[in-house]
Amino acid sequence: MPDDIPLHAENRSNASPPLTLTKVTSPTTTLNRMMGTLRKLGWGLYGASAWTWCIGMYLPVLLMQWYGWWGFLLIAIPNVVGCTYMGLKLRTAEASRTFCRTHATAMRWFAIATIGFQLLFLAMVAKWLLLPGHELVSNVFVIPLLAFSASWLLAMLPRPMWPWLGAAAFAASLVVLVTNLSTGITDPNWFGTKPTLDILWLAPIFSLGFLLCPWLDAPFHRTLQETDDRRTFWIVGAAFALMLVVSASYWTLRPDLLTSIIFAHLLVQSVLTSAANLRELSPAGVLGGHSGISLLLPLLAPLLPWLAARLVVSPWTGAQHAYLRYLALYGVLFPAIVLFYAMPRSCPRTIGRTTLVILTVLIAALCADRGLIDGPAWMATIAVAVLLLTRYAMTARKSLHVDPI
Repeated sequence: MPDDIPLHAENRSNASPPLTLTKVTSPTTTLNRMMGTLRKLGWGLYGASAWTWCIGMYLPVLLMQWYGWWGFLLIAIPNVVGCTYMGLKLRTAEASRTFCRTHATAMRWFAIATIGFQLLFLAMVAKWLLLPGHELVSNVFVIPLLAFSASWLLAMLPRPMWPWLGAAAFAASLVVLVTNLSTGITDPNWFGTKPTLDILWLAPIFSLGFLLCPWLDAPFHRTLQETDDRRTFWIVGAAFALMLVVSASYWTLRPDLLTSIIFAHLLVQSVLTSAANLRELSPAGVLGGHSGISLLLPLLAPLLPWLAARLVVSPWTGAQHAYLRYLALYGVLFPAIVLFYAMPRSCPRTIGRTTLVILTVLIAALCADRGLIDGPAWMATIAVAVLLLTRYAMTARKSLHVDPI
């Protein structure tokens, strides 16, 4: 070895390379990750399926008949954004549990009203199926009562079954979509039977309802509490958007075009939604469990289409108006509850402020009724303006209040 080469160079050239630790993933870990991903997927599909109720299944039909594809966008954009944003904003299971404890009463009435809406809708659909003259017994009560009983039984299933039920309902809806597309249903255009300008007047009330109502939906909170991962709501939003496309596939729906597969879709989704809300009202639910006579209140809802049908000449028009008026709960009342009491800087619940909120909701509901049913459509925008201005005035007054020294 030459004398001018240092000894440490020879040692470095002959030295073994440094050891590196390679992380080995066991098959068990990989399987657990896969099962965790599938579990989140199942709960995401459950959230989307439980949110596909009589609003998502029939309101797109009406709006597309009235305004074409603009009507679909009117309901789809704020609805998908609202249900996705709720989970992304709330973030964690603990935040969801805190929200449920704080607003349990409002959420409980939201669930009861939602179950009632499903039964009202099924009473309307039943009027399409049976012979005229049997609306009181057969049409209005029997099918909703059977659906309500099925919902009670379904609600008793153990919790691990619910993601599978949601995934099965989602898959069945895709079958409806494929079937409708294969039959060559005429595609809607961008115009319908009502002036397109009405979209601008109706957009505020639809946006307010669909952005705020998801916060009171118990199945959504169940989804977040089970997964503790806000990214699950990306699945909820994407799956629900596809469910709305299913509704768009039968946009021509009317009493003489109700097929067996569409009726099955309407029935199954209504029962699933009712069962999901009934379960969260039970002792095992996210709302703490309060059983009692209040759970039977939804059974009164099927009376609405029967009573409404006797107030106008056309029975179906009366039932449809009952449906649209029930929407005031989700366009005015429940959004107002979130707006005034569940948002940052909520309003104090004094007698005076509560009275003001009640009067505001009543005025807004009357304006919304005119805007959605009789027209002009701009009255629906007035309803939103009344709610927002009252909320601003109450919070501004609160911020200006200074406690005495």
